[in-house]
Amino acid sequence: MQDQVRELLRERLLNEEVERWTKGLREKTRILVYRRPPIASSSGSASR
Repeated sequence: MQDQVRELLRERLLNEEVERWTKGLREKTRILVYRRPPIASSSGSASR
């Protein structure tokens, strides 16, 4: 029984550490999204 409790505690602590690590990575990472300019069509239409 004690071994199961230790294992559950170890797993919970590991999951918490992974969550902190993931959160830290998200905060440090910036994703830039570059939009392509609209393609000029040969028909002269200004719609996007």
